[in-house]
Formats: sequence, C-alpha cells, structure tokens
Amino acid sequence: MDERRSALLDKAVGLLAAVFRTMDPKDRDSLLELMDQAGNASGPDKERLMKLIHERLKSHNNGNCS
Repeated sequence: MDERRSALLDKAVGLLAAVFRTMDPKDRDSLLELMDQAGNASGPDKERLMKLIHERLKSHNNGNCS
C-alpha cells in the first residue's frame, strides 16, 4: 500500500474510533457485530451488511448533529 492510501486509512480508522467513543455501548457492540459479520460475508450478504452498517453510522451521526 502506498503512503497516501496508508494515511487515508489511518484517518478513516481515527474517525471511526471517534464515532465509537460517542456511541452508547449497546449500539457500539451491535455495530461491531455487524462489522464482524460483514468481514466474513461475501456477495449479496456482504453488500446488505455494508449498507446496514452505513445506515447505522448515518443514523448515529444525524442524531448527534445539532
């Protein structure tokens, strides 16, 4: 992986960690479980899980923007 991609990945991980710190522990654990499932899935199942993860993150973000 080149340096630019590595730097972007580091930023993405940092942003996700910041979001996790603002989440209720129950919601965070649920999201981590979905991420684990998505990591082990493939094809349509992986796509469905990734969309669900996206929606959960988006919903959390919308609830914390004021």
